[in-house]
Amino acid sequence: MPSLSFFSFCFCLMSIPLEIVTDILLELQPYQLLIAATVSRAWSELSLACLYRRVHLHTTIHQKRFLAALESLPLTNREAIRALNLNAGDDVDLEFALVIFGAQCPNLEEISFASSDDGTEPSSRIAAWCHGAPTFPVDLPLFPFIRCIGCILDGKALDRYRPSFHQLTMLALTAKQLLCQVNSNGDAQSPTALFPAMQTLAVIGDPWTSSLDASDFAWLQHHCPRLHHLSLRDLRLANPHFSASVPVQLSMEFLDLNGIELEDAGWFPLFASMYPALESLLLFIQFGEQAQPLDGVDIAVHRAELARQRFDEMTQEISDWIIGCKYLTTLYIKRLGTASTMSDILEKLMDLVCLGIWNSKLKRFALSGKPTHRCKSADRFFERTGSALVSSLDSLTLNVLYFHDRHRRYPRINNTDYSCTQSPMFPSCNLAPCALANLTSMHLQQGYGKIKTSLNWVLQLCPSLRSVGFRRMTIQTDTCHHHHQHPFVATSNHPLTELTFDGCMVIDTDAFFPFLHELPRLTSLTLNRVGFLELKSEPCLDLGHLLLDRLWLAGISIGIYRCSSMRLLERCSSTQRTLSATQPDSYNTGYCLRVSCGLVEQVYFNQSAPLLL
Repeated sequence: MPSLSFFSFCFCLMSIPLEIVTDILLELQPYQLLIAATVSRAWSELSLACLYRRVHLHTTIHQKRFLAALESLPLTNREAIRALNLNAGDDVDLEFALVIFGAQCPNLEEISFASSDDGTEPSSRIAAWCHGAPTFPVDLPLFPFIRCIGCILDGKALDRYRPSFHQLTMLALTAKQLLCQVNSNGDAQSPTALFPAMQTLAVIGDPWTSSLDASDFAWLQHHCPRLHHLSLRDLRLANPHFSASVPVQLSMEFLDLNGIELEDAGWFPLFASMYPALESLLLFIQFGEQAQPLDGVDIAVHRAELARQRFDEMTQEISDWIIGCKYLTTLYIKRLGTASTMSDILEKLMDLVCLGIWNSKLKRFALSGKPTHRCKSADRFFERTGSALVSSLDSLTLNVLYFHDRHRRYPRINNTDYSCTQSPMFPSCNLAPCALANLTSMHLQQGYGKIKTSLNWVLQLCPSLRSVGFRRMTIQTDTCHHHHQHPFVATSNHPLTELTFDGCMVIDTDAFFPFLHELPRLTSLTLNRVGFLELKSEPCLDLGHLLLDRLWLAGISIGIYRCSSMRLLERCSSTQRTLSATQPDSYNTGYCLRVSCGLVEQVYFNQSAPLLL
């Protein structure tokens, strides 16, 4: 048994000093920590402290149960809680919950909210908590040891934490709060930094602030000298010009410009000068209005000419900025002006890579957002053997609508047609096996169900893939019968460990469940809002003796019926658990989803879709 072998391993480590044991325990899974807690009294204290060190409350249900159990939790365990990651659900009294946390978790160092509903967002820590942080101000109780605050504080709470500014490493501010700090704490030449330890900062737009200009960034550089991650959301950037020399901040690694409006292309060379050591960029930029036309000039003609000149200038400046980032390894593009501007930028980037002018170090690339038109450079981006920009990537996140005409009328998907003759397949069937050979992570999304993907084809194209996610895709297990007469089976030795389906429809269900059984290294499985068609038997998911870190099942339907309960059999523990969300009624007889595996670390089931992925 795995638990017995691990128990023996713990006994072998008993001669190691406890200081080193703590470092080892921090790397273990929760079920391993529970086993380690039985070795000795000293190990029990260390293991439980590590077990409670970081608490993730993924849903409002988890949050309510944790709040109910918190007061009865031993003081030693409550003192061990250092980080709380919460979901700010509508049915939870957040202020009441924070009061309890303040009273029961005296040593809390980090509190944050992460509830992103965008499956194509980068999996970086800052993007997650900034995207999900409550936009309403929170009256956070005073935690004396707090270092990371991943929510927007109201005015009195921010003043309450002013004596702790020197120890904060993560904070979210509204634009108004930032400008208040700028106005009340002097200029960028003041001798003392206000946030000397700050590493991650989010500045979020509000109705009371018109814009930020270059001098505000100079203030940030002086008062946050160790800043690594800066996220700007829903803001307008005005004047990019300095009266003096441009300050340089070499510590800045991640810049997130999300929902930013600007009208001056001078911001791009400014960012290039200020932050020359950037490694990650997230871009969602809109171009503001230009100046009014001159007297006597046709308004429509003048505006068209201004727009053309502006887009050409923006395209050139953005391209120059990206290729000028010598250390850039991560690039996420949600929107850059218009669809044609995005296509022009992609064309420029691919041309510069092919010509050898840009020595791209990109390893992670995302093209997400909500496209309105097919990208003109789609065919070049996915050439048969893979474009130079794509073939070197480790991680790829795409909204596939950039590569298909969303306005084209495709026929209704035939549940028995597994070819690409009627409904398009993505990735395309004509790609060479070497095109995506280096990918270890891939996430695909679309806005409607007319584009299919083949799981076997994805695994064949990506033999190194470890994490894959699909959002609003039509899923089939087999390869295209038109292009692959002999179906390829790629799962026997595949390294895939994480598999996620969100809002998907599976058209060959009888082949889907056996397919999952053949994935030998799977540790995380998420089925959220997934519909299964044409199932001829009771839904049964047999994962063999796999040890899962995460099993997340919610909103699963078989035809027109929902799965109202799940029966889980864990072979390693010889236990059986039945999780039921609601009882089936006369209109929905419901299915019981049977799942068997070796052991599950984190399991969640709900008849409806959860609030948080």
